[in-house]
Order: sequence, then C-alpha cells, then structure tokens
Amino acid sequence: MNLPVSEVDTIARVIAEQAENAGDPGDYVRDLLRRADLPPDGRRRVIGRRTDDLELAARALVRWAESKGTNPIDRRYTTLGSLLVPLLRDVGPDVAAPVVAVIVLRGLYPGPDVHADLIVRFQVPVPDTATALPTEVSAEEVTLQRAAATTPRILDVGSLTTGIRRAGSICRVEVGDTPLGTGFLIAPGLVLTAGHVIAAGDELPVRLRFRCTTAAAGVVSAVRGKPVRPVPGLDLAVLRLAGPAAAEAIPLDLREAPLPRPGDSLAILQHPDGGPMGLAITANGVAQVDTARHRIRYATTTRGGSSGAPCFDEQWRVVALHRAERTTFFGAVREGVLTGALATQLNLGGSS
Repeated sequence: MNLPVSEVDTIARVIAEQAENAGDPGDYVRDLLRRADLPPDGRRRVIGRRTDDLELAARALVRWAESKGTNPIDRRYTTLGSLLVPLLRDVGPDVAAPVVAVIVLRGLYPGPDVHADLIVRFQVPVPDTATALPTEVSAEEVTLQRAAATTPRILDVGSLTTGIRRAGSICRVEVGDTPLGTGFLIAPGLVLTAGHVIAAGDELPVRLRFRCTTAAAGVVSAVRGKPVRPVPGLDLAVLRLAGPAAAEAIPLDLREAPLPRPGDSLAILQHPDGGPMGLAITANGVAQVDTARHRIRYATTTRGGSSGAPCFDEQWRVVALHRAERTTFFGAVREGVLTGALATQLNLGGSS
C-alpha cells in the first residue's frame, strides 16, 4: 500500500488539528497510539515531540503506520487503520468524512465486520452486497445501451467524502408504520419527496427516518402539519419537520448543479423496497432531458420505495428527484423531476 500524498495529508491534517486542540500535542499522539491497540514497539514510536510543525510530524506518523502493513494484534485492521479507530472517536462526522473515505477506498479495515460497521456508522454511499442495486442495461437507445460501459468517477476519495456528507441529508419516508419512499432535506426543517409517496399522509402520521443504513437504525423526525404540493402538475411534496433533523443533515442545494445532459453519469441514494439506504450508480445513464416538462429519464436502477430520492451528478450535486419507472418496448427506464429550475417555485430563493 502506498497512499497518495493528498490522502496522507488528509489524515495528517486531522491528526494535527486534534493534537493542537488537545493542548499538549505530544501527549495527544502518545494517547492516540495507546488507544490504537498496536504492538508495544509501535506505541513507543512517538513522533509528536516536534510541536513546531504538527502537520509534518503527523505525516511522518501516517507514513510510519502505513509501512507496517497489517496490525499483528488485530488483523481486521491495517496498522494505519488501527491508528484511525480512536481518531474517528475524537471527531465529528463532518471532520471524519475524508478520513473514512480513505479507509474505505484503500481497504484500511480489511476485516468484513469492521468494514461493514464503518459503512453503517458513517453512512458511506458505496455499493455493498447488502445495499447495492444491480446495474441494468436497456436497449431503448444508444445512451442506455452504454449505461454500464464505463465506471463513473464518482468514487474517488474527494467524491466519496462529499457523498458521505450528502447521505446524512437523506431520509426514509414512513406513512403510518409503512416505509413508502425516500426524501431529502432542502432547507432547514423542510424535506422534499415525491407527492404520490405521501398520498395517504392526510389521514396517517408521516415520519422521516434519517441515517437509516440498517433496518433498525435511524433518527426519526416527526412531520408538522399537512404536506404541501408546491408546484401544480408536478409530483412533488414538501414536508415540514416538527423538530430539528439529525445533526449532520445539511440541506441539499437544488440550484448548484448545471442542467444534466444525455450520456452523463447518475447516482441515486435511495431506500429501495422500504429498506436501508442503498446506492445505484450508472455511467452514461442519462437518456433524455426534457426541460419543458421538467423531466429527466435515465437507466440508473431503482425499486419500489425509491420515489422521492435525490439523483446526483458526478460531483454529488442534486439534478433531479426520482419519481417513476416506465416500461418501454425495449425495457424499463426511470423518470425524475428536474430540480434546478424549481428552487424559486419552492420558495428557496435564487434563480433557475
């Protein structure tokens, strides 16, 4: 394993910041090594004595741990992975996100159990055997036939870091006791979903479950008042939270993405079959963009319960809200509502 300099710097920067905030940087590094469950000779390798350049010392620590390979005390981790276990306990989700991205993509937690726990704990949006959706190839037209021809660039460390942060803003929509769809935070206290998901919401209570990465997990938020359907003729509904969303839920900006084009990659974070959050990514998946009707069609896989899910471009910017699957002569395609032109109509400010 030979981490790129940028990834070493990412980890070192977090270590250095924690050491500086601790008051005595040397004591922090020694304590970090003690909590890392490393062999005694590793714990004695303390390089936090240099306090004039904490990042330089932290980079040396990361490179040393990287060179040691698998941790002989606990082979579920690499030595560097073991060093990062207590570090992740010391920081919040936002600070942890880039470190978690490096761990996942570089295999620093080779043990399946600890890897799976990390994925769940930090809502890492990567295809996994428990949550991934298969990629389908439809023959409707050339762009769909090319749907799985290449791998989208969405899963490098920088993109995955952003994806981790975006995932905290997505929720499962439950009407009564039944999970029926997906939604996402678009402003403080406001969640957007597909209108047909909450068709029974006038009679039954609606709950939103954030951080639902396992069947029993999640932070539940109640909905206040009746759903609002803000744009006539479009399958949209806005729900108002009765209280704050999960701490790491940051509103997704409907205005930041440029209009998608046929052939673009598309990723959807969703709650397929009403279950835990899953990710589907399709390279070259966008088939058609109809700005006059605010519609987009794509090959990216969805299932029942995915309605209301945000569709992202390669930079994790929201381009659409998923709403339906259509069967054509050549196979199934999916359909969403373009969101970029809706910000003003949803009273979120800005222009389309």
